[in-house]
Amino acid sequence: MPLIMRLIWQSFREPAQVGAAIAALRLDRATLWQALVLVTILSTLALALVNGGMTQSPFGNGAPLSLYASAMILGASLTMLVFALHFTGQALGGQGRFPAALALVIWLEVLAIALRLAIALAAALFGPVLTGPLPIVGLAALGWVLVQFIRALHGFQTLARAVSTLVLAFLGLGFGLSLIIILIDILSEGALRNA
Repeated sequence: MPLIMRLIWQSFREPAQVGAAIAALRLDRATLWQALVLVTILSTLALALVNGGMTQSPFGNGAPLSLYASAMILGASLTMLVFALHFTGQALGGQGRFPAALALVIWLEVLAIALRLAIALAAALFGPVLTGPLPIVGLAALGWVLVQFIRALHGFQTLARAVSTLVLAFLGLGFGLSLIIILIDILSEGALRNA
């Protein structure tokens, strides 16, 4: 645990170096996909823990969502992010390998879990009023880390190309998630009619 905490702290202090080290790992795809499943489950449980045992629907209506459905949506989102970062970066001249993109997204989600739990602990200790800006600060920090990870992954010389990769990847990710949400909505409406 102390080693993991040091790596998490170093990821925010020196994201380019950590990103390069992770991208240089030669882990096989089977191990990485298992790690993605594990981090998806842990992230879903952490989110439920922070929200008092419930996860929220992504449809914007505030309806509770089962842990299974939440994990499926998160897993699909992370998987699409891996593909988006890999192929978008390659289209912009990047040299990154797919397993490296997968490893970086997994570690990014570990960082997101750590931030989520730290913010929840701070809110419990100091109250939500004093810790209100922390989620925005945390999101900005994760965004900066991701840009540095993309730069290390694809060997980009400039931040502009890494930012362009991120923007295009998120546009593609948003489109893909919209299709998934529409499909889930259609299927749930059909199930309600048949009930």
